[in-house]
Amino acid sequence: MKLKTLMSATALVGILASYPTIASAQAAPAAKATLDDTTPDATAEADDKAIVVTGSRIRRPSFEMLEPTVSIDSKYLENRNLTNIADALNELPGFRGSVTPNGAQGGFGQGVNFVNTFGLGTNRTLTLVNGRRVVSSNVTSIFGNANGGTQVDLNIINPILIDRIDRVSIGGAPVYGSDAIAGTVNVITKTRFTGLEIRATTGVTEYGDNFRYNVSGAYGINFADGRGNVSIAANYEAVRGILTNDRPFLANGVGGQLNPTSALAATLGPVGRSPLNDGRINPNIGFNNSATDGFPGTILVTRAGIPSLSRGGVVVNATTARALDYNVQFAPDGTLIPYNRGTLFAGTITSAAARNSGGDGFVFNDFTQITGNSRRISANIFTDYQLTDDVRLFAEGLYFNGFGDELIQQQSFQSTLFGGASAALTFSVNNPLLSAQARNLLVANGYTTFRVSRINLDLGDATGVSKNDLYRIVGGADGKFQAFGRDFNFEVSGVYGRNNYQDLSQQINQQNFVNAVNGCVTTPAVNATPGFTPVADARCVPLSVFGEGAPSAAARAYVIQDTVARSYIEQWVVNANVGGSPFDVFTNPVQFNVGYEHREESAQFTPDPFLQAGLGRSVAIAATGGRYALNEVTGEFNLPIFTPKNDFFFHNLEVFGRGRYVNNAVNGGFFAWAAGGSFSPIADVQFRGNFTRSFRSPSIVELFAPQTNTFTTVPDLCAPGAIGAGAVPAIRTANCNAFLARFPNGTPLSAATATVPGRSGGNPLLRNEEANSYTYGVIFRPRFLRGMTLSVDYLNIDLKQPIANLTVANIAGACFDNPVFNAADPANGNPFCSLIRRDANGQVPADPANPAVTSGFVNGQKIQVEAIQSSLEYSTKLDGLNLPGSLTLTGELFVLLRRLIDTTGVAPARSDGTVGDPT
Repeated sequence: MKLKTLMSATALVGILASYPTIASAQAAPAAKATLDDTTPDATAEADDKAIVVTGSRIRRPSFEMLEPTVSIDSKYLENRNLTNIADALNELPGFRGSVTPNGAQGGFGQGVNFVNTFGLGTNRTLTLVNGRRVVSSNVTSIFGNANGGTQVDLNIINPILIDRIDRVSIGGAPVYGSDAIAGTVNVITKTRFTGLEIRATTGVTEYGDNFRYNVSGAYGINFADGRGNVSIAANYEAVRGILTNDRPFLANGVGGQLNPTSALAATLGPVGRSPLNDGRINPNIGFNNSATDGFPGTILVTRAGIPSLSRGGVVVNATTARALDYNVQFAPDGTLIPYNRGTLFAGTITSAAARNSGGDGFVFNDFTQITGNSRRISANIFTDYQLTDDVRLFAEGLYFNGFGDELIQQQSFQSTLFGGASAALTFSVNNPLLSAQARNLLVANGYTTFRVSRINLDLGDATGVSKNDLYRIVGGADGKFQAFGRDFNFEVSGVYGRNNYQDLSQQINQQNFVNAVNGCVTTPAVNATPGFTPVADARCVPLSVFGEGAPSAAARAYVIQDTVARSYIEQWVVNANVGGSPFDVFTNPVQFNVGYEHREESAQFTPDPFLQAGLGRSVAIAATGGRYALNEVTGEFNLPIFTPKNDFFFHNLEVFGRGRYVNNAVNGGFFAWAAGGSFSPIADVQFRGNFTRSFRSPSIVELFAPQTNTFTTVPDLCAPGAIGAGAVPAIRTANCNAFLARFPNGTPLSAATATVPGRSGGNPLLRNEEANSYTYGVIFRPRFLRGMTLSVDYLNIDLKQPIANLTVANIAGACFDNPVFNAADPANGNPFCSLIRRDANGQVPADPANPAVTSGFVNGQKIQVEAIQSSLEYSTKLDGLNLPGSLTLTGELFVLLRRLIDTTGVAPARSDGTVGDPT
């Protein structure tokens, strides 16, 4: 029995390394690169020591990689005290923008870990386990946690099983098929154990929170005189989440606000206001009085928020503010207490554009998290049996149970910012639920009716939780045989996976809310919810909204609706391949592999009737489902022209070619291929390069999502802080000036900060994404510095027809940044502008019956990425210092040279070097 226990706090994690130890040569922890590794592959044939490297099915004598590859092994995870391989991968510079349990979560399928290679999107990284596909954990809904695709949740991997994890840049599509545009991540696990191994890890942060613990174990036993083995493994992990405000350095809630002119600042107040005291981060930035004063149109302020609503409810008015309007709020006991508006920006307190710094109102930061609660449980079983000396049977099974819980998000509102169901509520001062103190104060100030603007934090848990059960079964046979005096190998395997999801949440039952907030009478003296009519319901319980926590338990039970959305994702894969060496060239074996694969993907997302009917505060959420099948044939060869054993003038030269024809039942055929090679003039230097044509098939949600209602914001590109921006500022400025001449009240745009109804859906006519990509680079292994390996590779990815859900931001940009613009009809200046309907004031109407914004899935123009990837490793024994073990220094470098995103064909933009996409 082997027992490993690792216990530490996050701040001490670096101390876990001992002999041998690892030191990092970069700011981000580095991984060991498999550039010259000779560690046996867990899937290698023990008899002939052949190795299957990621990106090829040809069995090779070593780990020599013909494509840029980065690997991390189990020791890396142990030394870093990491129990989730997604955390390890996301430390590497080449991964960015991954979907994790951190930050805001999608409406369905929260808590997952999808990695994102080179920031090209999680759906353009193919994730495998032992070279085979895994059923996706991406819920089939446009409200899911990631873009449509077949992304694999790395939470399912038990850390005790890890042998190594490979990331092959660009390559993979000709061997594995769809999705490997940015690269392929292959998780290689141990499948044979003898005896018992147990590990336990726990930790907390220096703040005493984010408590986490992981327990994993594995046990295996041989049978039939060692010809067979059965191994089992299990893992349990729980992580407690953290709110953004739990960190002092984040609790200031820094956010952007429009920088007012001196005149507007004087109007907004308070008396004596200046850049030194209005909450801006940099007091040296003055008011924005002109386009030439050098001061920006947008500034950063502390505790950025909205002054017109609060947790307990602010007394408000839609137009002219009366004595108490925006000056008092409801306390938890129902009394009216003074309300601090904070320092106003952008507009007066009655304006929909009003924003603030500080005060008692809504602060964006208060409704965000650093990471959520999560729990994962997994159980694995592996078995294999050497049926004959040449044939092995194998099987494996996986069960995974996942749980994700976002701690907080913005709840539903009753506010002057919104209309319809989310509008501010109107009450009579004679409302029986009003406290005597509040009634007397209102009457004394001449009120007969008043309005309340509040955040409905006490009316349900809108964040919800996600639960899933994933099952995966693998079975097959592999082995070797001889023909024509040559050695060949084969493998036949089948994979079945199913993932069942439940997304549980709470919403306000709108009709019940209307009934209850109107006191359970059908003809109230003052309708609290204009536009909505209360109906008779014997179950109704009057609802008080006068203070946070005011609703009674009985009223909450009547108003709050528990909802559930159920999903399944299913996958079938059958693969057969054969390979070997039919002949030699210059005594060097020419290797090949050919194969066939059949794959089926199906999924169904089914919200409950309440969600589908849109009876709450969200738009109606339609069911989504579909399936597609692919039949694929593949072939590859590796031709070593000369090798060191040939005793040639040059050290080594080999070339390879790979191809895969795919027939998709939905959108037809595609041929993916790759060609490349490596050349070593001397043993110290190896040049390598390849060209790959890859693809991604449209996902079920991209193909079959119904046209559904959404809530969305619309960028205010004609605002003072944005009108001079854009890819071509002169074009935006001219178009916005034409728009504002026709609609002078078109900015500030209320829909920029308050969501409005929209429509979005799938497209069964989508074509494959197609990419032409290439790499070239060099590897140095100097003989004068034994143990050092340095690789540098240039990467170029040219992605055509990228599938994109045409976002409202894309549409707004394509409208105002378009050189084609009809200034005589600026609301419909071009087809993109027409997708965002305007009212007579140039505003975007909040009209659920006729949504003003239309978006959906399209094949875009292109995405282009250029980058440099480099790995450094130096390893040396410490025996010269009379110390045991060895010292290994590793470093990883990823430099983004260029990223061009051109979805609409209008105003293509480079994102490299910007916030969120550093070089």
